[in-house]
Amino acid sequence: MKNTMMLDVKLNLLKSSRRIVENRSRLHLYTGTSEILCRVVLLDRDELSPGESCYAQLRLEEELAVRRGDKFIVRFYSPMETIGGGEIIEPVPLKKKRFDDKLIEELRLKEKGSSTDVIEKIIRENSGDVPTIAEIAKITALSEGEIKNSIEVLKEEEKITSFSLKNDKYMWHKSYERKLEEDIEKYLYNYHENNRYSRGVKKSEIKSRYLPRLKQNVFDLVINSFAEKGLIKQEGEYISLTYFKITHDDVYKKYEDIILKTLEEAKFEFVKPEDLIIKAGNHGSEIISLMVDEKKLIIINEVGITTYEIYNEAKSLLVDFIKENSKITAAEYRDLLNTNRKVAVGLLEHFDLQKVTKRVGNDRVLF
Repeated sequence: MKNTMMLDVKLNLLKSSRRIVENRSRLHLYTGTSEILCRVVLLDRDELSPGESCYAQLRLEEELAVRRGDKFIVRFYSPMETIGGGEIIEPVPLKKKRFDDKLIEELRLKEKGSSTDVIEKIIRENSGDVPTIAEIAKITALSEGEIKNSIEVLKEEEKITSFSLKNDKYMWHKSYERKLEEDIEKYLYNYHENNRYSRGVKKSEIKSRYLPRLKQNVFDLVINSFAEKGLIKQEGEYISLTYFKITHDDVYKKYEDIILKTLEEAKFEFVKPEDLIIKAGNHGSEIISLMVDEKKLIIINEVGITTYEIYNEAKSLLVDFIKENSKITAAEYRDLLNTNRKVAVGLLEHFDLQKVTKRVGNDRVLF
């Protein structure tokens, strides 16, 4: 059971009581062996008369752990006098607003419904967090055995979906799942319309936009289930609609030619990605990313972007020079490429990381 500072209850006043309970009255609450002061928030009226009943939220002055269905009595604060009692409907509730018809109806359902109805309601309300059986047990104060039985019923009735991970089961309501699928499908459709040369949306973006509180391994299960159902397809870190395919049309070829020509003219001077995007025009960023993914271009940090053909030429010149001379300096490599020192040093540091070369003093030798 989970400690709480609030309780949702059905409160009944004794017919024999001479007290009228007004909203926010201070009362003594007795349940089990516990005695706690509380304030009663009447959810659908301003006062409760003898013989009447209503839904209320008790705001406790100390923490308490109880179960759904536990009985309680209340006594007037001063003088001490028993005025009524009732049953706990929700042992770990959220703070509620008064005169909210929807909340009143939810409490009525929880009061009259079976434990399965209550569990379905809890899963629906918490689907964004994809709760586990243990988490539902804390919220409802029901045993894990009762919850497991109810979950099997709800799965058979196709009201919930569960995801198994190690010893845990994560669940959400089918209504939440359908809405999430519709939202993601709509988002991907609009993305493809506006980014026709992009492989898709990164999985991390989908997570941060739609399921930010979800653990990464549970999110992966969710995405895999969407792919299995044919809603989406995955390519590495990208997600797209199943029908989407990049077309190397005339527009693509036009921008590709501009990009390749610019890089060939720059040769070993290299070009900054942001400058190339400006040069390439409207779809430059998408097409450059695609060409990098397709291994047509390579981005070298602190150096710039170039074609794989130019990159491999710079690598071959370096290796051949060292084989012939046993070593090379940054100045010699700069002159060999007919470029500037920044590019030469950046390339040498890159090839060190790639274990093509290694630094020995001011020289580079083959790794």
